Amino acid sequence: MNLFRKAGEYVKFGEDVVFKHVDSHDYLSGSVRCSDGGLGAFKVELATTLTPDLVFKLEPFRSF
Repeated sequence: MNLFRKAGEYVKFGEDVVFKHVDSHDYLSGSVRCSDGGLGAFKVELATTLTPDLVFKLEPFRSF
């Protein structure tokens, strides 16, 4: 997996990113399961090991 540090840099739509929790140093993991907060909200958790499925692609939801 070819990852590099982007801290302090602008991230553009279409780029692949990995989010790392500052305090625990774990990685943000998304899920297709619904969150406890309600319908339409997806669950996010922290994962201790970095894997290719923890890479997020930033895409715009709407144009304003």
